[in-house]
Amino acid sequence: MTLRTSALAVAAALFLAACTPADDADRPSGASEPEELTPAPAPWVVVHRTPRNSMFGVAWNPAELRHPLLTTNRVMRELYNLMYDGLFALDRDFTARERLCAEISTTDNITFILRLRQDVMFNNGEPLTAGDVISSIQTARSPASPYSARLAGVVSVRAAGDDIEIVLDAPNPRFSALLTFPVAGAAGAGLFPAGTGPYEHIWDPDNERDYLVPFAGHWAEAKPPLERIELIAADKPEDLPHLMGARDLSVVTEDINDDFGVRYSGDYDMWEYPTPTMYYIGFNADHPLLAHSAVRQALSAAFDRAGIVREVFGGAADAASLPVPPAVYGSGANFDLKVFARVMQELDVWDSDNDGILEFRQGRLNIPFTLEIITEESDTRATASAEYIAAELVRSGVGAEVGALTSSAYRNAKESGSFGLYCERITLPADFSVRRWLETEPASRALSDYAAFYDETPIAPLLFKRGYALTHRSAVSGIAPVYGDPYANIYDWTVRQ
Repeated sequence: MTLRTSALAVAAALFLAACTPADDADRPSGASEPEELTPAPAPWVVVHRTPRNSMFGVAWNPAELRHPLLTTNRVMRELYNLMYDGLFALDRDFTARERLCAEISTTDNITFILRLRQDVMFNNGEPLTAGDVISSIQTARSPASPYSARLAGVVSVRAAGDDIEIVLDAPNPRFSALLTFPVAGAAGAGLFPAGTGPYEHIWDPDNERDYLVPFAGHWAEAKPPLERIELIAADKPEDLPHLMGARDLSVVTEDINDDFGVRYSGDYDMWEYPTPTMYYIGFNADHPLLAHSAVRQALSAAFDRAGIVREVFGGAADAASLPVPPAVYGSGANFDLKVFARVMQELDVWDSDNDGILEFRQGRLNIPFTLEIITEESDTRATASAEYIAAELVRSGVGAEVGALTSSAYRNAKESGSFGLYCERITLPADFSVRRWLETEPASRALSDYAAFYDETPIAPLLFKRGYALTHRSAVSGIAPVYGDPYANIYDWTVRQ
């Protein structure tokens, strides 16, 4: 879907890493340390010059020239999509589509056999081999890589003839969705390691310009629409709005619900895409009012997710009651106050003194059903969502108040259990496994089996944010960006220069 808007003034956070600290916290064990893969200094000086307005420009950050499997810089990671292929690429509903991998097979979702394409060449003239892919996987597994968390379940990787065998520590039917990182070869002829992507880097010493041109040896039969893409140096986030406004940049990505990004003003087309960034309510299962899963289920039914999307996120999100985007598995809003009221009555929680607050019996006493929702004050969307939920709960008879805490106080409250609920965000890996939330393994290992999650209801997902790619008005058509890759369908673009 395309959302077109004029006089746009929205927030952006282009230099944030694609994974949140929560995603990167767990590092895989047994991964071999990578070789020193950071490219050697280039034999030239990067000169910051902008192209003519008739040229197509994309941002890069020369100060962040790290190996594509080791960089956390968002601008560089987006750029690398033009220069490197992955084994798979995600489409807009997070389905993995084959790229360098021609076929993947498994009988138990634990051991996977990957068969590579046989017609792939690196832009240094060398053919793609199983050894190149294994080296990239091992680098991605290393603690230095931002991709290591998604590969934490990998037990072993080895060549099986011309194929590759990967063994996991537990079944994962969506494992291919995690194999979307760049595959890089040995050092290339210039600034970057060898790649197999649709474009390659060129340095023009006469005009002191860096740019991309189509890789003539690319395995795809289609021809990309741009004969030349200028690389526009942007050292800091504040450079981006100026470069975009001057038409030196032709496309950027943004999160309109990020409070810490720079702001754009201009006449742009916006192209939306779903993201794996989820806001959710966490429950303190040790809290006496929340120990029963039925109470957690009832509270989840009382959360007006559609209202939060509308009032807090300006419509730039998708309501979800399961920890998976609706684009993958339609979980919907799941808002039903009748369910909440019925479950509370079944648990003998009711307004016994007609004061508007539900009570429960504890011995001879009627104890008000009251909860505190804590948030980290720096996340204003989490706090606003919590306040919206608290107001709804109060109208339903639950005493609720919100505590927006400093980062240290928030961590301390969570560690000590001094809360009832908390609201925060997390960026999930693209397999959307429920294992991280559950105390016991689901009886069925199929992705669509969320029965165990519902039975425990350890958290209450609220929504998944949307992201946007911005292009100049009517300059490009046919864009269908995906999370992390605004160039996902570049072969289908029509560019007017």
